[in-house]
Formats: sequence, C-alpha cells, structure tokens
Amino acid sequence: MKQLFRAVTLINLFFPFLGKTLYAQSTNYSVHANIIYRFTKYVNWPDNKKQGDFIIGVIGDTPLFDELKNITSNKVSGTQKIVIQKFTTSQTSYNCNILFITDEESGSLKKLFLQRKALQSLL
Repeated sequence: MKQLFRAVTLINLFFPFLGKTLYAQSTNYSVHANIIYRFTKYVNWPDNKKQGDFIIGVIGDTPLFDELKNITSNKVSGTQKIVIQKFTTSQTSYNCNILFITDEESGSLKKLFLQRKALQSLL
C-alpha cells in the first residue's frame, strides 16, 4: 500500500498537469458539441432545410461524434428532430444542415468546395 501511495505521489510531483490535460481534452469535445448544437438554434436556415430531420454530419473519426449524439439526443431544431450522421470524403453529396470536418480530413476541403453544388451545408 505504501508503494502505491509513493508511486502516485511521484507521478503527481513529476506530472502535475497530466490529469488536468486529460480532463481538458475530454471537456473540449463537450464544449465543441455544445457550440455546434447552439448553431441549430441561432442560424436562420433556408426553407428547403427546414423539412425532415435536422442532420449534423461528421467527416472523420472523432469523439465529437459521440458527444454530439449525447448532447442532441431528444433535441429538436424548430420542429425538426436533430440527427447525427457520419459521412466519408468519398461521397458525392452531403445531405445535412451542418457538416463538421475533423483535422485529419481537413485536406479534403478543396475537394468538397469543388463539389459545391453537392454541398449546401454550414461547414
């Protein structure tokens, strides 16, 4: 028991910010998800985007996807149910209101802009 206490104490002495850093990273996803959710309320969407489900698309693998699902579960934008969907960069169109692109997939932005007709979403 003393050895465990010493090990934890040494870790805290040499890496005092380790716990805070890990906590901050997980908090960032929650904050980002909350900001994206707030966009659903404060943007005046075109009439053709006010029908069916309100879709928030995510391109790439990120914990933000799960945070968005948690924050938006049972939520609506106006009268539209909010749905979170994953997309790939190889798709020819993105039927969503908001499209989030991870850092790893941000190199695909040029391709997405070239498909501008297929992309009528808030990036």
